[in-house]
Amino acid sequence: MPLLTTSTYHAPRLLRPAHFNTVYPAMFRRLPEVRYLRERWETPDGDFLDLDWARGQNDCLLIAVHGLEGSSQRSYIKGMIRAFGQKGWDGLGFNFRSCSGELNRCLHSYHMGATADLDWLIRKVLDQRRYRQIALVGFSLGGNVVLKYLGERGDDLPGEVRSAVTFSVPCHLTSANLEIHSRKN
Repeated sequence: MPLLTTSTYHAPRLLRPAHFNTVYPAMFRRLPEVRYLRERWETPDGDFLDLDWARGQNDCLLIAVHGLEGSSQRSYIKGMIRAFGQKGWDGLGFNFRSCSGELNRCLHSYHMGATADLDWLIRKVLDQRRYRQIALVGFSLGGNVVLKYLGERGDDLPGEVRSAVTFSVPCHLTSANLEIHSRKN
């Protein structure tokens, strides 16, 4: 997959202040209508993952991965699944452990480097249904997990995983931590 290093995006004048692009949609964006079908998949370690599907009879799948303490119910996840659904893709809102509204059984949780659940999920999805193409989208911590997964899998990445995009990824954790704890935040 090529890495895009330039962008033609320019924020509208009213949305240029540093935090406005984050605050404005969170306060004023209407939640898109997405009808999920929740499935609970038992994991090999005796726990579970709650998955929220927006399925059609499509041969392409978007897997959307939320940020820290988010879930598939967040407007940014629903918006992405809805946009891809309008283009003929199935959507899967992947909930990290204990982020679906119910605590998991095991003490094992998630963190920025935990890619095992995403890897297991993709393999299981492909075992159950043959998607021609899978796209991954990750936001913040979820973006970090997506990028780490891609790097770890390298040449062993399933051929169906054809594209990925990430948003607001805290790649340098020390700097991200300092910024989060700064006075302006």
